[in-house]
Amino acid sequence: MSATPAVRAQDSTFRAVLGSPHVARLLGGTLIGRLPTGMAPIAILLLVRAEHGPLALAGLLGALYALASAIGQPLLGRLADRHGQRAVLYASAPAASAAFLLMPATGPVRHPVLAALVVVVAGLATPPLEACLRALWPRVLPDAALRRIALSLDSGSQGLVFVAGPLLAAGITAGAGVLAALAATAALGLLGAALVVTSAPCARWTPSVPAGRGHWAGPLRVPGLRVLFATLAGTGVAL
Repeated sequence: MSATPAVRAQDSTFRAVLGSPHVARLLGGTLIGRLPTGMAPIAILLLVRAEHGPLALAGLLGALYALASAIGQPLLGRLADRHGQRAVLYASAPAASAAFLLMPATGPVRHPVLAALVVVVAGLATPPLEACLRALWPRVLPDAALRRIALSLDSGSQGLVFVAGPLLAAGITAGAGVLAALAATAALGLLGAALVVTSAPCARWTPSVPAGRGHWAGPLRVPGLRVLFATLAGTGVAL
């Protein structure tokens, strides 16, 4: 069956967006760099279970990672607004990856407090790749129509993080052990951040808020955005 004109036009638009300079690299780098968000909770759980630890401890550490990431992302985003994306990504990505590599050495079952501290560091240092990418789109795609298509591709592809990430962590653990899964989590985070931070748009991006200025609440001063934030926060808590 032949495609309808509308479908052909949409396919052509997608190709135009993906064929634009830097788009595929930024989308791919952000997706790869965010895979640890989906991999880490499973890898942490499997690490604790490999040491014959209780499921409650595994769940607690996984929850701490998610909570720390939820707190760290907006804070790192504000730092990027003030000091630039490259400075924040250069610092956060290695810190998060180092924490993943240190997790097995903490001995979560024998030293749960130390393990919890390392897990929190990994979460807090999660590179704000998605926020950085959203800030880059207006400069990468000045055309509003193409930018809307890019944002839809961006949002759709990021859902793969929570589908592919857990499967990847479980698969690597089954084939090579949980240490390899944590090492892969660290490596993918570094690789994705490197693809973004070494791209030309990221290098040219300048802070939008001068250092030391700006209201602490940022865009949350807008009432409509606060309503959207509260609505999405409920969905996020459920997830």
